[in-house]
Amino acid sequence: MEQNRDHADILKRVAQDILSGDIDGAGALIEREYPFEPIAPQKRASSAGRIIRVAIRDGFIDRYSGKKLVNPGFLRSLSALLPEVFPFTSH
Repeated sequence: MEQNRDHADILKRVAQDILSGDIDGAGALIEREYPFEPIAPQKRASSAGRIIRVAIRDGFIDRYSGKKLVNPGFLRSLSALLPEVFPFTSH
């Protein structure tokens, strides 16, 4: 996957497809532009509350890359709607 893709913009388009009732189109968009790539789990753990507090503190901008972050609640909802193409992972 190309490193310069803005995942937040891709997921915004996915959300627009879902809101317009096009779940299949949303799934196809994820498969095409943001395919699932499993990663090896790391041993560092943070609570969901801490993750949200840090994201809010930082204005939902990644402090290292400067890219926009996506609300974790939206990612979990997306995983519930499209588990085959956007599976939930705690990492």
